[in-house]
Amino acid sequence: MSKVSLNAKNLETLGAKALSCLVMDLVKGHAGLQRMARMRLSAAQGPDEIARNIQKRFASIRRSGSYLNSRKQKELVKDLRAQLEMIRKFVTPYANREAFELLWSLLSLARSIYERTEVSDSSLGRVFVDSVTVIKELAPELDADPDTLAERIFEAVTTSVYGEFDGVICALKTPLGPSGLNKLKQLAKDWKTEPVDVGEIHEYYVTGQHLLSFKEMTRRQRSSAVFTILSDVADAQGDVDAYILNYSTGQLKLPSVAANVAQRLLDADRDDEALCILEKALFEDGLLDKDRASNIVFEFDHSDLYDAYEKCLRKIGKIEELKLFLITYFRFSLNSSALQSYLKLLPDFDDIEAEEAELNQVEQSYDVTDALHFLVSWGALDRAARVAITRAEALNGDKYYMLDDVAAALEVEFPLAASIILRAMICDCLDRRKSKRYRYAAQNLLKCQAMADDIEDFQQHLDHSSFLSAIKVQYSKNQRFWRIV
Repeated sequence: MSKVSLNAKNLETLGAKALSCLVMDLVKGHAGLQRMARMRLSAAQGPDEIARNIQKRFASIRRSGSYLNSRKQKELVKDLRAQLEMIRKFVTPYANREAFELLWSLLSLARSIYERTEVSDSSLGRVFVDSVTVIKELAPELDADPDTLAERIFEAVTTSVYGEFDGVICALKTPLGPSGLNKLKQLAKDWKTEPVDVGEIHEYYVTGQHLLSFKEMTRRQRSSAVFTILSDVADAQGDVDAYILNYSTGQLKLPSVAANVAQRLLDADRDDEALCILEKALFEDGLLDKDRASNIVFEFDHSDLYDAYEKCLRKIGKIEELKLFLITYFRFSLNSSALQSYLKLLPDFDDIEAEEAELNQVEQSYDVTDALHFLVSWGALDRAARVAITRAEALNGDKYYMLDDVAAALEVEFPLAASIILRAMICDCLDRRKSKRYRYAAQNLLKCQAMADDIEDFQQHLDHSSFLSAIKVQYSKNQRFWRIV
C-alpha cells in the first residue's frame, strides 16, 4: 500500500503536532466541524465534561427560533446524529443515568425543531427513533424509581405532538417493572375521565384548526394519547388480552388493527384466535370472499393483513388454503414472495410446471410495465425482453421510476429491449413537454445510440437512425430538448 494513501495508518505517521495543525486548518470557518472537534476534546476529559457540553448544545438548539430550510435541516440532523453518537459511545458506558437524561433532552427537542420547519425530512424523525433505541439499550442498567419514571413518561407521551416519544414505554419496561407499568396504566385511565381544562383547549386554539370544536379536538387528542399508553403498557407486560381490549369489535375488523392483533396472538401461540380475527377482517368486510375462495378480492394497501394471514395458515397447517391464498395473491399483485412461497409448497417437478404457467400468464396478460418489473426481479430477463419487444406499443413511459431499472437490467444481454424501453420514456417526456426531465431524456437518447451497434436485428422496430429522424420531425418544436441534445 502506498505511503501517501489517505488512511488512518498513514496519518498516524505524521505525529500529533502535524495532525493538530491539519485539523485546525480543516475546521477553520466551519462551525459544524469546530463543534465536533470540541466534543471530541470534551470526551477526552470524561463523561461529565462531554455531558455538560452536549446539554449546552441542546439548550442552544432549543433557544433558536430561526426557520429551518432544507439545507439547515440537513445540517441539524447531522449535528443531532453526532450528539447521539457521542452519548452512545462516551457517556452510556460510564454514566448510565446521565446518558438517559441526555437522550430524554434530545427527544424533548423535537417540538421546538418541528415547529421551525414546514416540511420534515424523514431523516429527522429517524434521529428520534434511534434515540429511543439507545434508551432501550441502556434501560436494563437504569436505576430509576418506577413510579417517578412512570409519571415522567406519562407527561412526555401526553404532551407529545410529533410522536417523538413513540416506543419509549416498551423501551423502558425493565426499569418501570410491574409497579411502574401499573402506575402508568392508572394515570392514563384517570386522565381519560378528567374534564378537559382550559390549557389543553388553548393548545388547539393557537393552531388555528377549526374543523371541530376545540373541546372535541382536545378530547380526541387525549383519547389517542391514552390509547397509545395503554397499548404500549399491554405490550410491555405481554398482555395480549389487555391490548385487544383497547379496540372495539368494529375496529378489530380494520385491516391494520387485525394484522397487529393477530401477530400478537400468533406470538403468544394463540393461533386459532389469530385466525378468527383475520377471517373477520378478510371475509366479513369483503376483502376476501369466503364463499368464492377462488376469486379472492385484494386491496393493494393491506399487505400487512395478508402477510399475517399467510403466517397464520402456515403455522396452523392449512396448506391447501395457504396454496390457494398465495397463488391468488400473486395473480393480483405480482408479489414475488407470494409466488416463491407457493412454489415451495408444491411437489418436485410440479413447481417447475406451475412456475412456467404463471410466467407465461404474466408475459401475455398483465400491464406491460408491471410485467417487466416483476420478470426482471424474478430473473427472467429473456421473458422481460420478449415483453418489451412484442408489446412495445403498450409501454407507459411515464412510469420511468420503474422502467429505468428495467432498462438497466436488460441493456447488456438484450440491448434492443432496453432501447425500446428507453424510447418509450423519451417519447413520453417529449409528448408531455416535461421540460424538467429533458436532461434525462437526452441521456436516454445517448444510451440508445451507444447500444445501437450491439443490435444486429431491430425486428419490426425502427433502427436508431430512423428513430432519431422520426422524433426530430414529430417533436421539432421541443427546442429546449434539442438544444440539450
